[in-house]
Amino acid sequence: MKEISSHKFYEEYRTKGLGDVYTFGEVMNYHFGSSKWVNGVAFIEMSGNIFGIFDGWNQKFYLFNKVNTPMDWIKRQFVNCYSKYSDKSEYAKKQIADINEYSVKKIIEAQRAMDY
Repeated sequence: MKEISSHKFYEEYRTKGLGDVYTFGEVMNYHFGSSKWVNGVAFIEMSGNIFGIFDGWNQKFYLFNKVNTPMDWIKRQFVNCYSKYSDKSEYAKKQIADINEYSVKKIIEAQRAMDY
């Protein structure tokens, strides 16, 4: 993952997929709590009051700290992000979500194999 920019409310990263985001979270001790996919975009809740928006279409990740950023603003950014892709086919949206979920599962399996 490579940081592209840093703003008042968030940091923006270029990734190779959701697996990068998961690995970054584990290294930084921001463990995944839950994720919600809409139109190929994931809203991710992590430990430590950290939230993220992963754009599966362009592989960008936006990291928010709830302490510094109003939660309503974060949710609005998620809605704005997934609204951009409302005209895409349902098949394409599902395929992006499935590919990214699969990449996370592969990384988790690899990490578990190294743990034993």
